[in-house]
Amino acid sequence: MGFDVYGMNPTVADGTVKPTRTTIKGFGRLSADEKKERMKAIEEYQEKNVGAYFRNNVWWWRPLWDYIQDRLKWNANAGHYNDGFEVEEEQALRIAATIREDSKSGYLRSYEEYHKRNQEGEKFDYPFSVENALAFAKFCEQSGGFRIC
Repeated sequence: MGFDVYGMNPTVADGTVKPTRTTIKGFGRLSADEKKERMKAIEEYQEKNVGAYFRNNVWWWRPLWDYIQDRLKWNANAGHYNDGFEVEEEQALRIAATIREDSKSGYLRSYEEYHKRNQEGEKFDYPFSVENALAFAKFCEQSGGFRIC
């Protein structure tokens, strides 16, 4: 299970065109080469347009969202579910700014270390990393707001 986070109005790089959607049934009818080509086109679009899509599995998403709620003093538990919760652009930019400020001040690294210490000996590992948080900040800056699915 994962969290697919879609930019609602992402910044799109010049010359890039979002690949058209294919239904699951339609995708199943494609040859193996066509499927690879289709997936490659989607991945290339997402790499060039960082605000279009962000993904974490459940293990990585939950601590990231906990951090966001804690730092923004924001009661948004709906972000822990992948049922279409929306974050407006202003809030997405606030999330990004907070992550960047915390990275510069060293707080983000301290949070990562604190989180690791608190995970020791736990049955399940929910990792948190500075790199993942910074990738999410970049997504937030270019997403135009986002939807968690």
